[in-house]
Amino acid sequence: MIKPLSLDGQKLLLDGAIAFADIERTGIRVDVPYLKTQYASLDKQVLEVERTLWRTKEAKEWKLRYKDKTSFTSPTQLSHMLFKEWGHHPTKETRKGNASVDYDTLRKIGTPFTAGLLKMRKIIKVKDTYILGLLKAQTGGFLHPSFHLHTVVSFRSSSSNPNFQNQPVRDPFQGNIIRRAFLPLEPGYQFGEVDYKGNEVVSNVCYSKDPNLITYISDPTRDMHRDVSMMCFILAAKLIGKKIRYVGKNGFTFAEFYGSYFGNIAPAIWEMIDEYNLTTEDGIKLHDHLRKKGIITLDQFTAHIEKVETKFWEKMFPVHSNRKDDW
Repeated sequence: MIKPLSLDGQKLLLDGAIAFADIERTGIRVDVPYLKTQYASLDKQVLEVERTLWRTKEAKEWKLRYKDKTSFTSPTQLSHMLFKEWGHHPTKETRKGNASVDYDTLRKIGTPFTAGLLKMRKIIKVKDTYILGLLKAQTGGFLHPSFHLHTVVSFRSSSSNPNFQNQPVRDPFQGNIIRRAFLPLEPGYQFGEVDYKGNEVVSNVCYSKDPNLITYISDPTRDMHRDVSMMCFILAAKLIGKKIRYVGKNGFTFAEFYGSYFGNIAPAIWEMIDEYNLTTEDGIKLHDHLRKKGIITLDQFTAHIEKVETKFWEKMFPVHSNRKDDW
């Protein structure tokens, strides 16, 4: 491990700064005409969603309350209408102690009106935050973001103006639009990606020497994330597709290895089931499948995930668990 104040740390910082300076100077090509076309298209989509919202009874009541000042993008107005006028119960608070109207809150309320608001928010974000941000930052069809190695003690890189390392990818709607805007430097070039597959697990194995973990990373027929998903969602292997495996991997396995526990993991996975609209490979909605297994509420799912967590550490990876406890 490189220590920040060591000569190796200084060399990494200097060599990395030179490499990033070369990237900054060369720049990253963006398709400016495509971005402008998408911006105009998304502007129309926002208007269409807004027209749909204005036809609802909620919008008419909102208009009666705020008259000409009515704004669907005002958190203060929305909070008043949701919790004072329409009787919904707030589930989160802002840092200032006010009722939150963030994504999770609106999705849990789950009315057609809040669904429309969420759709409008998503379109506005990709239009005004990402597309407009890229258009403002580009010069002659190139981005020249600043890259940094001095902001965290581990030398993990970051970037700004724009934050090129934080462009959307997980959200299909945002990712499909934004990622297509980046072009290879030359027409005959292609983008490539280096992915240290299973890096976190392999690093853990180096310390714990857990034989079950070693088997998982050395036997190509074994799949830890699939097996964990089978336990989390009470599914046969053949019913687990990419999305369900992804949620099992990122919602449970990585969370457990990084030190979280069932009390935090279960609510996050419960929301991800809705967020990704998860269905089994035979077309059954995952919530419907769990309901058939007797898991209807979040409390029931949390109790189930607690049992999965116990099996994960005590049966699957006891050697690593013991090392973790000792540490």
